[in-house]
Amino acid sequence: PKAVWKDRDIHMLLDRADRHKAEGGDGMNFSETTWKKISPWVDSVRVTGGEKSWTSCKAKWHALRKTLELVELLAHGGGGGASGFTWSPEHGANITPADEPAWAAFVKAHPEAEQFRNKGWPFYEKMAALIPHNPKGQRV
Repeated sequence: PKAVWKDRDIHMLLDRADRHKAEGGDGMNFSETTWKKISPWVDSVRVTGGEKSWTSCKAKWHALRKTLELVELLAHGGGGGASGFTWSPEHGANITPADEPAWAAFVKAHPEAEQFRNKGWPFYEKMAALIPHNPKGQRV
Protein backbone atom coordinates (compact mmCIF):
# COMPACT_ATOMS: atom_id res chain seq x y z
CA PRO A 1 0.00 0.00 0.00
CA LYS A 2 0.93 3.62 -0.59
CA ALA A 3 2.29 5.69 2.30
CA VAL A 4 -0.38 7.83 3.97
CA TRP A 5 0.92 10.99 5.63
CA LYS A 6 -0.79 12.12 8.83
CA ASP A 7 0.31 15.20 10.78
CA ARG A 8 2.18 13.09 13.34
CA ASP A 9 4.17 11.41 10.53
CA ILE A 10 5.11 14.78 9.08
CA HIS A 11 6.10 16.17 12.48
CA MET A 12 8.35 13.14 13.00
CA LEU A 13 9.87 13.62 9.53
CA LEU A 14 10.62 17.26 10.33
CA ASP A 15 12.00 16.44 13.79
CA ARG A 16 14.33 13.82 12.31
CA ALA A 17 15.36 16.15 9.48
CA ASP A 18 16.25 18.71 12.13
CA ARG A 19 18.43 16.14 13.94
CA HIS A 20 20.29 15.47 10.68
CA LYS A 21 20.36 19.11 9.57
CA ALA A 22 24.16 19.19 9.24
CA GLU A 23 23.99 16.32 6.74
CA GLY A 24 21.63 18.34 4.53
CA GLY A 25 24.13 21.11 3.90
CA ASP A 26 23.13 24.65 2.98
CA GLY A 27 20.38 23.47 0.64
CA MET A 28 18.99 20.86 3.05
CA ASN A 29 19.32 18.14 0.42
CA PHE A 30 19.78 14.80 2.14
CA SER A 31 21.60 11.79 0.73
CA GLU A 32 20.11 8.32 0.43
CA THR A 33 22.19 7.34 3.48
CA THR A 34 20.60 10.08 5.58
CA TRP A 35 17.09 9.23 4.38
CA LYS A 36 17.75 5.63 5.42
CA LYS A 37 18.54 6.93 8.94
CA ILE A 38 15.41 9.10 9.05
CA SER A 39 12.81 6.77 7.54
CA PRO A 40 12.68 4.10 10.30
CA TRP A 41 11.85 6.80 12.85
CA VAL A 42 9.11 8.20 10.65
CA ASP A 43 7.73 4.72 9.98
CA SER A 44 7.68 4.01 13.73
CA VAL A 45 4.74 6.42 14.23
CA ARG A 46 2.74 5.13 11.24
CA VAL A 47 -0.82 4.14 12.07
CA THR A 48 -2.18 3.73 8.55
CA GLY A 49 -1.02 3.20 4.99
CA GLY A 50 2.14 1.68 3.63
CA GLU A 51 5.69 1.85 4.91
CA LYS A 52 7.41 5.22 5.15
CA SER A 53 10.43 4.11 3.13
CA TRP A 54 13.43 6.33 2.51
CA THR A 55 12.08 7.10 -0.96
CA SER A 56 8.62 8.06 0.33
CA CYS A 57 10.24 10.26 3.01
CA LYS A 58 12.38 11.95 0.38
CA ALA A 59 9.34 12.52 -1.86
CA LYS A 60 7.36 13.97 1.05
CA TRP A 61 10.28 16.26 1.92
CA HIS A 62 10.31 17.63 -1.63
CA ALA A 63 6.53 18.15 -1.53
CA LEU A 64 6.86 20.00 1.81
CA ARG A 65 9.57 22.21 0.32
CA LYS A 66 7.27 23.14 -2.57
CA THR A 67 4.50 23.96 -0.11
CA LEU A 68 6.92 26.10 1.90
CA GLU A 69 7.79 28.06 -1.26
CA LEU A 70 4.09 28.71 -1.84
CA VAL A 71 3.46 29.75 1.77
CA GLU A 72 6.52 32.03 1.65
CA LEU A 73 5.09 33.61 -1.51
CA LEU A 74 1.79 34.21 0.28
CA ALA A 75 3.46 35.46 3.45
CA HIS A 76 6.20 37.58 1.93
CA GLY A 77 5.44 37.89 -1.77
CA GLY A 78 8.44 39.19 -3.63
CA GLY A 79 9.36 40.97 -0.41
CA GLY A 80 7.31 42.93 2.09
CA GLY A 81 4.07 41.05 1.58
CA ALA A 82 3.95 41.80 -2.15
CA SER A 83 1.33 39.08 -2.60
CA GLY A 84 -1.08 41.60 -1.07
CA PHE A 85 -2.42 39.07 1.44
CA THR A 86 -2.00 39.01 5.18
CA TRP A 87 -0.62 35.59 6.14
CA SER A 88 -1.23 34.11 9.57
CA PRO A 89 -0.31 30.63 10.80
CA GLU A 90 -3.91 30.06 11.91
CA HIS A 91 -5.91 31.70 9.11
CA GLY A 92 -3.63 31.39 6.09
CA ALA A 93 -4.17 34.20 3.58
CA ASN A 94 -7.21 35.33 5.61
CA ILE A 95 -9.28 36.26 2.56
CA THR A 96 -12.06 38.80 3.06
CA PRO A 97 -14.71 39.79 0.51
CA ALA A 98 -12.55 42.78 -0.45
CA ASP A 99 -9.68 40.38 -1.26
CA GLU A 100 -11.76 38.16 -3.57
CA PRO A 101 -10.65 39.58 -6.95
CA ALA A 102 -6.94 39.51 -6.05
CA TRP A 103 -7.30 36.04 -4.49
CA ALA A 104 -9.05 34.66 -7.59
CA ALA A 105 -6.19 35.93 -9.77
CA PHE A 106 -3.57 34.50 -7.40
CA VAL A 107 -5.25 31.09 -7.26
CA LYS A 108 -5.57 31.05 -11.04
CA ALA A 109 -1.76 31.38 -11.21
CA HIS A 110 -1.17 29.13 -8.17
CA PRO A 111 -4.08 26.62 -7.90
CA GLU A 112 -2.42 24.80 -5.00
CA ALA A 113 -2.82 27.98 -2.91
CA GLU A 114 -6.60 27.48 -2.58
CA GLN A 115 -6.07 25.29 0.50
CA PHE A 116 -4.62 28.33 2.32
CA ARG A 117 -7.55 30.68 1.65
CA ASN A 118 -8.54 30.85 5.33
CA LYS A 119 -6.48 28.04 6.84
CA GLY A 120 -2.85 28.07 7.87
CA TRP A 121 -0.19 25.40 7.49
CA PRO A 122 0.75 23.56 10.70
CA PHE A 123 4.29 22.80 9.47
CA TYR A 124 5.29 26.34 8.54
CA GLU A 125 7.38 27.15 11.61
CA LYS A 126 9.32 23.88 11.53
CA MET A 127 9.92 24.09 7.78
CA ALA A 128 10.92 27.76 7.93
CA ALA A 129 13.44 26.93 10.66
CA LEU A 130 14.92 24.13 8.52
CA ILE A 131 14.97 25.91 5.17
CA PRO A 132 16.44 29.41 5.04
CA HIS A 133 14.09 32.02 3.56
CA ASN A 134 15.35 32.90 0.11
CA PRO A 135 12.59 34.18 -2.18
CA LYS A 136 13.03 33.00 -5.75
CA GLY A 137 13.98 35.67 -8.20
CA GLN A 138 15.65 37.93 -5.65
CA ARG A 139 19.31 38.63 -5.32
CA VAL A 140 20.75 38.07 -1.91
